[in-house]
Amino acid sequence: MDNTLKPIKAVWLLNFMSKVYVDSNVFIAVINQDFGRAFEFMDYKSQEFFDKVLECHYEIVISDTVINEIQDVTGLSDSDVNNFLRPLVSKLTIINPSKSLLDEAIKLNYEKHIGLNDCVHYLISKNYDGMVTWNIKHFPNGRKPSEM
Repeated sequence: MDNTLKPIKAVWLLNFMSKVYVDSNVFIAVINQDFGRAFEFMDYKSQEFFDKVLECHYEIVISDTVINEIQDVTGLSDSDVNNFLRPLVSKLTIINPSKSLLDEAIKLNYEKHIGLNDCVHYLISKNYDGMVTWNIKHFPNGRKPSEM
């Protein structure tokens, strides 16, 4: 059974101020490094991507699902996550997945045997110029922060 999601967009011509959906693992790479974990390539490239956001190269979109995953993995409180996101606030949109999107994600989860949260990320990202993630296994057209 093919458990790969269909490509979102075939062309990655990211224009100035492209609006991209950002997966939780990009944030978590930066947060974990702040917790004292050894600095790794992934951490550096994630931070470099966020620097580009602040330099007005991209606008980013996340969902409540991203925030929940950040909290689950890092143990940060709502207040801590808000403080972490504060520097990005002028370039950040946070959306709540609709009931119909969640229903579609459940169906996709069942059909493709991919985690429900990944299905939510995939479906939301289809509405934007792409997705930034370290998890390219399930997202064939996802771009790693190091490719941005």
